[in-house]
Amino acid sequence: MAIDWNDPTTLAEQYLAFLKSHYTVATGFYLWEVVNGIPFDWHVVKREGTEGKKQTVSALFTKSVYLACRYLTLASVISADAGFGATKSSQVNCEVWMRATMTFSYLIFELASILIAIRVITIWNRHRVMTALCVAGLALQLGYYIREIVREEAKWDPTNVTCLVLSAQTNRPTVTVTLAVDMFLLISMLVGLWRWRDASCGRGLWSLLWQQGLIWLAVATLAEIPTVVLLWLNLNQAMDVIFFTPEMIIVVVAATRMYRILWSYDPAAYITLGLERNLPT
Repeated sequence: MAIDWNDPTTLAEQYLAFLKSHYTVATGFYLWEVVNGIPFDWHVVKREGTEGKKQTVSALFTKSVYLACRYLTLASVISADAGFGATKSSQVNCEVWMRATMTFSYLIFELASILIAIRVITIWNRHRVMTALCVAGLALQLGYYIREIVREEAKWDPTNVTCLVLSAQTNRPTVTVTLAVDMFLLISMLVGLWRWRDASCGRGLWSLLWQQGLIWLAVATLAEIPTVVLLWLNLNQAMDVIFFTPEMIIVVVAATRMYRILWSYDPAAYITLGLERNLPT
């Protein structure tokens, strides 16, 4: 028997499932993630440069991207809760809510991609062509994000007592571009590592970077593809957005944890946006 994806009962059940996953996975898990990482974040904030030197602008930039990625995600989750968790007595302006939530979300995706791009540029030793390609990819992605924020639409749904996203289908090119840019960056990272003879050795900084690159590629693929597929299938409004928040959480947790692990291994790895002194000769 075929499922009528636009049947009101089916749609209501899926919205309830979405809200449940959003509250338990997005809110619960990410709050735990933030609390768990506060000691490290505080250490990063307080830390000065190595050997008594001041941190460079590029090192401060990387640190700022990491911190913004973590705490803007928390703001996005709270903002999403305000709309999806609204009641009849606490009805919100869905149009304003949608734009605010998507601004947070797209900025977070951009910051997560920037963390990948920093590694790519570093591993390629700031090669001009690779740097230009990374910047172009990030700019293209940002352009689609801005376009999507302007076009977002939502309305109050009295049946499900929540904000209903009306314009999810316009996200198709945006999420596709995000997937393509992240895949390009991650594959470029692995290619750059493979160029060095010790990239896949069993020890050392390059072994860590290689392992992280493979894990990052797998996580990004598994997190981003479901959203892209469901948007192109266009089953209904609920299914269009059901994986968006989990995708954001997974991408952010992967990006920020990779940063923390690398920092813990070698705090100087991000200094001057380069690992030149660690490059094999």
